[in-house]
Amino acid sequence: MSEKEEKNTTSTKLNEFLEKNRKYVFAFSTVVIVFLVGFLIFEVVKSSTTNKNLAAIDSVFYQMTQGSDQLGDAELEAKRVEFIEKLTPYTTKGGIVGVRANLICAELSFQKKDYSNAITYWNNAETKGAEYYTAPIASFNKAVCYEQIGNLDEAAKAYKVAADFEDYVMKNHAKFSYGRVLETQGKYAEAAAAYTELNDNSPDDRWAQLAKTRLIALSVENKIQ
Repeated sequence: MSEKEEKNTTSTKLNEFLEKNRKYVFAFSTVVIVFLVGFLIFEVVKSSTTNKNLAAIDSVFYQMTQGSDQLGDAELEAKRVEFIEKLTPYTTKGGIVGVRANLICAELSFQKKDYSNAITYWNNAETKGAEYYTAPIASFNKAVCYEQIGNLDEAAKAYKVAADFEDYVMKNHAKFSYGRVLETQGKYAEAAAAYTELNDNSPDDRWAQLAKTRLIALSVENKIQ
């Protein structure tokens, strides 16, 4: 089987699995699922050790979906703890293995409302996968966690990092969120600058339209000139 055929077969099998298991125990975000599929399709695994580690992570990921719709809240919480423990040895590894393990642990921690640990995992994923398209995803989700714990300075920084990735699919959402956090902090001039940039660059985007409404509101409230 050629490398292209093998990657296509793997992708097909994973897509079939995901289709059969719509109800995920941890309500994984679309971006995480896309990440998992994306790496299976586009990453060429050259190391047997890497291949073995990825297989182990995949095994844990699949286990998380089995019978999930039949578990109660307490059982789900216990499972989250169990799977984080199983994945922890892989979170310290580099490359795709470390990125993947940290992304999953970050999502599990977020589901547990353990935002501090989620931030750590998102940060690890961002650092280890700086060259991957998952980096802005990790930065954006890290910003969400910082908001949850009330650290708006770090939230603003993380949103801006995500917004500065040119090819990030949620770039405009990140830019609006950056402005929103600045506005919440009372940094009205900086917020207005972020909103204006977003509106100027993507006037037809829904986030830009929201930004325009905030600019109008800030002006009416005499918070900006």
